Amino acid sequence: MPDLLVIADASPIIALVEIGELELLQQLYEKVSITDIVRGEILADLPAWVEVSTQYDQKQFQILQLELDPGEASASHWRLKIPAAGSSSTRIKGGQWQKGLA
Repeated sequence: MPDLLVIADASPIIALVEIGELELLQQLYEKVSITDIVRGEILADLPAWVEVSTQYDQKQFQILQLELDPGEASASHWRLKIPAAGSSSTRIKGGQWQKGLA
């Protein structure tokens, strides 16, 4: 089991919050991390164990945004900098699925 999970999309967190099961992520991973852009898509309060990061390169972010949504672009670049981290799958604009980065 990875020590860190990088969430590349707000949808998994929103879904878990809605069903009251966000703690499942904490049971599976020591740390769960999202970018500030992903955080901005989540209206619910999040527990302190969900880390919010801005550690992604803005130039790479802009390039990735050509094919990915903003949250996915920010997290995808940052996730690639952390080889030991797991990741949620990302979705290409237009509804096509890209294979997960995990």
